[in-house]
Amino acid sequence: MATKIVTKNSSTASAVPTASDLVQGELAVNVADKRLFTEDSGGSIVELGTNPSTLTVTGEITANGGIALGDNDKATFGAGDDLQIYHTGSYSAITDVGTGAFYIGGADFVDIGNSTLSETSARFHVNDRVDLYHNNAVKLATTATGIDVTGTATMDGLVTQATANSYTAGAAQIKSLAGDISYITNVGGAFLISNSSTTDQFTLSSAGNVGIGTSSPSRALDLRPNATDDWQFRLGSNANALDTYDIGRDVGDGLLYFKGNQTGYTGYVFDSVDGERMRIDSSGNVAIGQQSTTGGSVKLDLHNSGSSVGTQIAFYNDHNTGGHFIGQAGNTTGNIIYYNVANTNQEFYNNNSLKMTLDASGNLLVGKTGINIGLTGQELRADGSSYFTASSDTALGLNRLSTDGKVLEIRKDNTVVGSIGTVGSNIVIGTGTVGLRFYDGGNAVIPHTAAGGSSNGLVDLGQGGFNQFKDLYLSGGVYLGGTGAANKLDDYEEGTWTGTLTGSTTAPSTAITATGTYTKIGRSVTAVISFSNKDSTGVSGNIIITGLPFTASAGGVGAGWHSRSNTGTGTTNGVMSYIGSNNDLLLVQGLGSSIAWVSAGTGTYAGYSITYEV
Repeated sequence: MATKIVTKNSSTASAVPTASDLVQGELAVNVADKRLFTEDSGGSIVELGTNPSTLTVTGEITANGGIALGDNDKATFGAGDDLQIYHTGSYSAITDVGTGAFYIGGADFVDIGNSTLSETSARFHVNDRVDLYHNNAVKLATTATGIDVTGTATMDGLVTQATANSYTAGAAQIKSLAGDISYITNVGGAFLISNSSTTDQFTLSSAGNVGIGTSSPSRALDLRPNATDDWQFRLGSNANALDTYDIGRDVGDGLLYFKGNQTGYTGYVFDSVDGERMRIDSSGNVAIGQQSTTGGSVKLDLHNSGSSVGTQIAFYNDHNTGGHFIGQAGNTTGNIIYYNVANTNQEFYNNNSLKMTLDASGNLLVGKTGINIGLTGQELRADGSSYFTASSDTALGLNRLSTDGKVLEIRKDNTVVGSIGTVGSNIVIGTGTVGLRFYDGGNAVIPHTAAGGSSNGLVDLGQGGFNQFKDLYLSGGVYLGGTGAANKLDDYEEGTWTGTLTGSTTAPSTAITATGTYTKIGRSVTAVISFSNKDSTGVSGNIIITGLPFTASAGGVGAGWHSRSNTGTGTTNGVMSYIGSNNDLLLVQGLGSSIAWVSAGTGTYAGYSITYEV
């Protein structure tokens, strides 16, 4: 071993001597890093010491002057530096970054307070309560059953836990100074308040419904009355204990009541910022739209306050003078509906004029006051009949829109027996397949079915042997058996004519006249005449009868018969009656023998007939 110590140094940071730099036992110092090196007996460089960043001590450290650590220098404890005590320059911290619990304990209690130990913020008692202080005064303390709060508790939320219908396990309690307890809990999302362990007095359900007296409110506000009490809801005034009104259900009859508790109260008023809107006075009268009813007998009065005579509804209970049901204030003649006690009619007015009446028998009358079809107006009678009377106007109008068909249906014992309807612009009246259409397009009445269908050659006019028409008046003709010109019968006539009998050679001494008859059918004329008890003295030649009712047409020669009976002599053989073209006389001429004239005297007779064309 060398007897003297030789030292070497270097100012180069991180420099380390080599074996050639030293001999055994020599020292080398790196003054930049503050590190000390030597060479051992084996020729290796070893480091004897550095400026330490850590200090490992076995045994107890005594520091009478204290241990000074800079900002963010930590005093650590535990194998993994789990417990750390340090100051950051802004605040001091004690942290536990390891696993397991972090305990602070004391033999009696643990205080947390200010740096001078003159003020306590929290005190933790061993096996006892925890106190929280404000300005050295306890404000919150834990107890064996919960917490005690001195002063007002202000919080953003309150969470309690309780089982269903339990008010002792987890429910929040509110206790009065007298020891009365109320319970607050949450069951199934519902907020419950109760003053007992069995009954919910107040409930706010998960649906947002509020219940008082029920835990299952079915409405936004559900009030369930106590079955032993009639009145369950009260409105009152702090100024006067008597100024209260109760609302409740009478347990006797089950009805809902509104009750004023003040003796002599004057009623109920419903008001708004714009004034009174409805009042129920002490007599039970109801007024809407004005501040008082119009009389003691008015039970309901609706008034338009915007007019001196406004529309109203008023019910009167004075049945001795009549009741006004709907009308105008202060103007009985302007009533819309009026009960007339004198005749027990219900009367309907408009503009001060009676327009409609419902009489005591149930007849509805419009425009008249009594049953009388001779008066203008409508009658809907209680027996089901209806009458319509108009003066110089349509009494009843019926209108069908869009399609053709029935306008009026007629029934017997609820079976349809006929109808009046439309086809195009025409009216059709009938039953089943028998009907008439009034066809203005052809100025004709034609057969149709009741439904408006065509009917050709199916309907008779009258019936043979019975149900016949009497007379038929036509200005034109009748088509018989067809519709051609040859089927038209355009003339028929019956009448009388005056004939004069004379001779073709000489006339009788006394004129011989008689009245005959004729029938004209179309162009055919049949004329008949007879002469009885006539004196033919002075007549000679063929018999001529003048005065026929019509003149024969050209070619309209006719033939007829001649009969006679008398007491004279002569023959009637070969006698004929005829008329010539364009002639109006009847010629009776013998064939081969002269005609014996009628002799004078009773019982003589001569008759003639002729048919010809005109």
